[in-house]
Amino acid sequence: MLPEVALEEAEMEHLIVNELAALTTTRRRVNETVRTDDLSYQAVVTAFSASRWAVSNHVVSANRRIRDALLQHAVATELEMIGRANAVDASAGDSAVRTSSVTEQRVDDAA
Repeated sequence: MLPEVALEEAEMEHLIVNELAALTTTRRRVNETVRTDDLSYQAVVTAFSASRWAVSNHVVSANRRIRDALLQHAVATELEMIGRANAVDASAGDSAVRTSSVTEQRVDDAA
């Protein structure tokens, strides 16, 4: 695996862990029970003495929070990459302008 890919995966994993930690205790426990323990909603309803709607709401809200955080991270990463590309283009353009100016100066001096 490329180092950049491994770093990106580590960043995303860290982001997901932080988002899960920020959930309310009940929402986090319900989400973990459904996702990690691979229990059906009905089993979680029974285990938590909650309605099916409440279990669904906890899981959907947790997933939405994680998805939104990942999207924001992707946008920030993309903007950072665009910024770097623009900086490289700008410095290459500055170099071309300096080279062009020096060449024009030499032509003027020769004339």
